[in-house]
Amino acid sequence: SDVCSSDLSGTTPVVTLANGTGTDLVVNGTFLNSSTAASSFGISTGANWSVGAGGTYIHNTNAGVSTPLNSATLDSTSTFIYRGSSTLSPSVSTANRTFWNLSFESTSGALTVTDNRTTACTVKGNLSIGASVTLNSNSTGAWNVAGDVTNNGTIPATFVAPFTFNSPWKTSTVSGNSFTFGGGYTVDASKTLILSGTTFSVASTKTATINGTLQINQGAFPGSTGTFSYGGSGSLVYNNTSGTYGPIDVGHVYWPSSSGPANVNVLGAGGINLGVARTVSGTFQTSAEIGRAHV
Repeated sequence: SDVCSSDLSGTTPVVTLANGTGTDLVVNGTFLNSSTAASSFGISTGANWSVGAGGTYIHNTNAGVSTPLNSATLDSTSTFIYRGSSTLSPSVSTANRTFWNLSFESTSGALTVTDNRTTACTVKGNLSIGASVTLNSNSTGAWNVAGDVTNNGTIPATFVAPFTFNSPWKTSTVSGNSFTFGGGYTVDASKTLILSGTTFSVASTKTATINGTLQINQGAFPGSTGTFSYGGSGSLVYNNTSGTYGPIDVGHVYWPSSSGPANVNVLGAGGINLGVARTVSGTFQTSAEIGRAHV
């Protein structure tokens, strides 16, 4: 059956999905599960359900979510939300999961979500951390993200899971509140990672591997710690819309003195202030001023 919107709430409501013909439940609108029943969303043997394109499932309960997810198909452009509050920590399952858009949000007060796993979680769309939410991971299970990462909450220094930014989208933008990639990150070939607005650094013992393109937008800084390693076609792009970026000195470790980006492109109107000598083995392209050039 198709569901445009549904609200499962209270202490006793329980839904058990029966096995019928085809897909047994399709959520094309919003399914809010805030029931406090121990097993609020049961799945009969062989039953299955889906969140359709543009549909949303909200898990606003500490009832288990693994069993429903095991039988779910999350279609393209669907959204899965883990919602809690200072008094409710929702049950979370991300290990070996594939989501489209994935969000963590709080309706009231501080919410801490601890996501410990050793296997990857794949987000084919956008990953969002809402205001008042702390997302922590002290284990090595990777985040594979194809879309944007928006951090309006907190990703603490104890977050050590690595990120991989991959297809199918050509760009991923990281924005919001500053945080450190505690497990480093990898940008796949033909992918552009855009840092926007503030500092998104790499932990001192970790590596950012740039096989595609690292783009620095207005106000952003990739940090002065960690190791940056560029692939044979790795590129660096500056995109300041106003004001000169820099001075670029030895503290700008994202452009190392050796094994740096093969290609550098200075976009925007601001230009850069290059205060140290750097070598570009491929193409150096600019549409703005290069101050104190050492090229």
